[in-house]
Amino acid sequence: MADLPTDQRPRERLFRLGAALLTDAELLAVLLGTGRAGRNVIDVAADVLRATGGAAGLLAIPAAGLTALPGVGPVGACRIQAAAELARRATKSADTPRISARSELAAAIVPELRACDEHAVLVIVLDRRLRLMRIVPVAESCEGHAVVPVADVLQRVVEASGAAFAVAHQHPGGTTRPTDADRAVTAELRTAAADCGLRFLDHLIVAGDAWAAVRA
Repeated sequence: MADLPTDQRPRERLFRLGAALLTDAELLAVLLGTGRAGRNVIDVAADVLRATGGAAGLLAIPAAGLTALPGVGPVGACRIQAAAELARRATKSADTPRISARSELAAAIVPELRACDEHAVLVIVLDRRLRLMRIVPVAESCEGHAVVPVADVLQRVVEASGAAFAVAHQHPGGTTRPTDADRAVTAELRTAAADCGLRFLDHLIVAGDAWAAVRA
């Protein structure tokens, strides 16, 4: 960007004016960082946007396609892909409703469990605002019964950058009545979550379309 006057450099303009006032080419130039021989970084960014059909087209191109564009290269392609994924995640997060009641949690998890093996344990990962981030399976079984692996549950939440979570598993026998083992693992999950700075919401038992929460 050294070949541009200081007041026209996109990075400096972003700091001075804010990202909202920059053009698409200037925003892309910030990600690219440098131009190429005979073309400054804003010119390169404008060339890339023309070649891809604008910002929307740019975000839809895989990394290999971006790397092939003049002036982008592997580093620029990685930066664009990272920005695109952050945008997708932010949009998805904004559209995701907050889980504010146990019934909403059950509504999200019962259909998922119905499609799983009867010994599956599902971890429902939520953010700090209790918006559903993802549902992750973990599974262990012992003599035909699902076992909730506490360490694996916490690992899945941490890997997903979650702040809160719930777990659910099926009772193949058709009853939602919790066992002593269900109550014990619920207490263990609550203690382990607190030790890790996570919020444990619930442990649900599902049998067909019926469900119940385990009270430790």
